Amino acid sequence: MNNHFYAILLSVVAGYLYYDMMESSIPTESNCSFSASPMTDLLAFVWGFIIMGYGIKKYDNPILTFLGCAVVVEHIFQLKRKI
Repeated sequence: MNNHFYAILLSVVAGYLYYDMMESSIPTESNCSFSASPMTDLLAFVWGFIIMGYGIKKYDNPILTFLGCAVVVEHIFQLKRKI
């Protein structure tokens, strides 16, 4: 299989684990990223997908693919909490 497939698969797990760790360590009432505007999440999606695109198409670099997808996954969970 393609290395980018594994990078995306691992980034979903890493993004979830990072979000879970962050959520459990910061009280919801505190001033944290959960209270940031949805525009922050939208910008994170855009930049995450751009980084994924560079990783897959331009540089053929699974590490960039992993990092971009992990950002997208983590912000999906944050946005889900706001809705």
